Amino acid sequence: MSPNNPELRQVNTSLESRLASMVLRTAFRVHKELGPGLLANAYQVCLADQLKQLGLTVEMYKEMPVHIGGSTIEAGCIIPMLVEHKVVVYICTEAFGDLEMARMRTYLQFAGSKLGLLFNFNVTTLKDGVRRVLNQQLQRTAESARCLDLY
Repeated sequence: MSPNNPELRQVNTSLESRLASMVLRTAFRVHKELGPGLLANAYQVCLADQLKQLGLTVEMYKEMPVHIGGSTIEAGCIIPMLVEHKVVVYICTEAFGDLEMARMRTYLQFAGSKLGLLFNFNVTTLKDGVRRVLNQQLQRTAESARCLDLY
């Protein structure tokens, strides 16, 4: 990421929030140009390209190991898109349901990310197809640490 990027020099805002704003603005531009009706992968590739043009690091299909019963399974979890190692992006082309939310929470957990953006590009207006998802597990850990600091 370019330190000279004015988008990232805002004050009093977390890095994740600033990155999310950049991803959202870019996603709205991509949706405006392409419209609904394409496969999710088409939107993902175009969004990744546009984010890279802004100087952001974008990893697609990031493989994460899964640890279970003393074993490590490489590529046990594949995160669709990770922006600046901070924000998970998951694009689908259907209405959000429990499955999509569960997947996003899993991606956030394995990436160790605080924030994810879930997009459904198959809508007339993209504002109707965006969900901001927080990693509840990381929030609980941070809240527990703050409670411990009180004692």
